[in-house]
Amino acid sequence: MIVSEHPVDSAKESKAERNAGRADVILDVSAVILGTLRDVAHLSPVPGLSEAAGIAVSIAGIVAKARNNKDDFRRLAEDSTEVVYAIVRAHKDVTRPEDVPSDLIDNLRQLVTTLTLVHKFAEKGARRNFFMAMIRSNVDATRILDYREKLRQSMRVFGLQSDISLRDTVHKLAEQQVEMMNELKNREGRARDEPGSTPPASTSPVPSKLAPLINSAQGQVKVSSISGDKITNKASTTTTNTNSYNVMNNSSLNTGNTTTAITNTYN
Repeated sequence: MIVSEHPVDSAKESKAERNAGRADVILDVSAVILGTLRDVAHLSPVPGLSEAAGIAVSIAGIVAKARNNKDDFRRLAEDSTEVVYAIVRAHKDVTRPEDVPSDLIDNLRQLVTTLTLVHKFAEKGARRNFFMAMIRSNVDATRILDYREKLRQSMRVFGLQSDISLRDTVHKLAEQQVEMMNELKNREGRARDEPGSTPPASTSPVPSKLAPLINSAQGQVKVSSISGDKITNKASTTTTNTNSYNVMNNSSLNTGNTTTAITNTYN
């Protein structure tokens, strides 16, 4: 089954997933690589890369059922998955299809063509009975070498070939990814083990309901004796005019400065 960007039959898809699950153990391909390719097969925005990843995962599952030339088929499946994985890692920062260079798209189309041929070849090899597999053993071995060379050429086309071998490159990338995943898990574990912090109680006093009233009160007023006929209040000054028994009392009271002045005039 070739996984592409088009809807696929659920029964076939589940069968391919079971095959790929067997490949995790049988093939010398880390679970990180196959897991990454499965994710890319559904999520990659790079045109052609999701299809290439899906085909590579399917090849890994099919090869697990091969009856003959198992080692050769296994190496072919490893090359298929590792080439795609290296490309995925090299272009992991691409988030939009419009950001993909045109030459990358062309190269991916060629890679998909090669992987499709490998997929069909692996399917035929897996379906053969033991007798036919024995008869075609030498022919299959030759074709496997040819397909592996084409995959290496694809690697060179993408400019990913370095001084060290392809397998060493991919395995190092996989190891780095495993280390990062383990580090994230350790951080999450430490965060869960740490006791939850309780926010400190506020040291600020609870404001009294009387606070507005207290803050607005100012000064003191002290009056010994006031009596009279007329009182006029303006702002913070109180003026009292008193005529009592031919005695004129002029009183001025300033509540702001809390002072009292009284003048007595006798007639």
